[in-house]
Parts: sequence; C-alpha cells; structure tokens
Amino acid sequence: MWLVNFSTMATGSLSFGLFVIPMGGELGMSRGLLGWAVTARQLAAGISSFLVGRLIDRYGPRVLIPVSATIIGIALLAMSRVDSPWQVIAIFGLMGLTGLAAPQNIMTSVPVAKWFDRKKGLALALAVTGLGIGGVFFLPFTQWLLGSVGWRTTWVIMAVMFMAMSVPLSAIFLRRQPEDMGLETDGRRPAPGLAGRAGQAGPAVPEEVSWTVQEAFRTATMWKLLLAFALAGIAQGETSVHRIPY
Repeated sequence: MWLVNFSTMATGSLSFGLFVIPMGGELGMSRGLLGWAVTARQLAAGISSFLVGRLIDRYGPRVLIPVSATIIGIALLAMSRVDSPWQVIAIFGLMGLTGLAAPQNIMTSVPVAKWFDRKKGLALALAVTGLGIGGVFFLPFTQWLLGSVGWRTTWVIMAVMFMAMSVPLSAIFLRRQPEDMGLETDGRRPAPGLAGRAGQAGPAVPEEVSWTVQEAFRTATMWKLLLAFALAGIAQGETSVHRIPY
C-alpha cells in the first residue's frame, strides 16, 4: 500500500500545478479552467466513493487497484494527446471516478484498516507516508521532465511509471481481508475451539465493535467527519494547483 500511495503522486495529485503554465499556454486554458480539472476529479471521487467502498468490501484491492490503475494510466496517456480544455477536465473527472489517486484515498486506507486492529493507527500512518514521500520525489522529478521533454511526454512517462509500480505488485501481493487466508486481524491464527483455562469451548470475543453503514450514518459523528474531510479536500486540492504557478 505504501508503494501504491507513492505511485499516485505520478498522476498529478500534487504536482499538477507544475503543468499549469505550459499546458495553459499551449491549450489556451485559463487558471480557472485548469482548476476545474482538479475540481472535476474531486467531485467525481466523492460521487463514486459509495460505489467504490462497496466494491472494495466485495472484491478487495487485489482486483480494484490494478483495474483502476490501468484506467488511470490510459487516461494519463490520453492527457498527452489533448488539444482542448474540455478534454483535460473530462480526463481528470474519469480519474476521480476510479477512486484511486483521489483525495482521502479509500482504495488504500480501507484495506489496511481491515488487516490491522491493535496497531491500526501505525499501519495507516506508514501507508500514508507513501503520499508525502511520493510528493517529495515526484515534484522535482516532474519539473525536470517538463524542462527536458515537455509536458506531453512527461504525462506519458508518468503513466508508465504509475502503472509499473501499482499494477503488478497489487495483483500479486494484495488480498481482500485476512479471513480470506484463514487469518484474523494483525496476522493472528484463529483461536482453537477450546479456549480458556477451563478448556471450555466458546466464541471468540471481538476486540473492536463493527458498525454497519446504516448505523454509522445515524450518528452525528459520521456527518461531521464527512464535512471535515470534504472541506479539507477542497482546500488542499485547489491550493496545490495554484500555489506553484503563483
């Protein structure tokens, strides 16, 4: 998951601001139109998140990440061929619909949460560091490519790098949830039928309470979290685009 998060920085999640001046100049796109590309990705990701969440629960990241990464890779290749503003906005919207390389990426966070319980916070933190380190790597690398080969070829290189890092490893190593491999969270083996010092059989006591979707949406906390993450995503997405050209 760390490498998948790292690779998403090749899709312009943070470095798109570097493309604003060269793309805007050649395509005749204003800063506002280029901002709408990022907005389209965020809106599409929000709309599709409910479906993506259900698909993750059913099929897991081993299926969804390679499929989504392939779609995004093809979209990035198409980005190198655009010749009008509406195409840029449409392609970014398509990338958002996949659920990968979107703000608050549930494609990589939900599977980690399924596999860890006792050290869930640490596991999520380690996976998310891929985003930060990816940004540190891809920002100067993207700038170097733009100055060397131009923005169209840069999108092609980014597409190849993204798919090469995310598709094969996800398809080979990732699994939906530990129960599919006969394990419990944190990699533990299931407890034997006879448990306790008295040797009496009994069901295992769950370590964490699980909420259904309906139960979660009946709480005020869920709606507060949705609002907080939505506002944070909007602010972060737009500033990341315009701060570099400015």
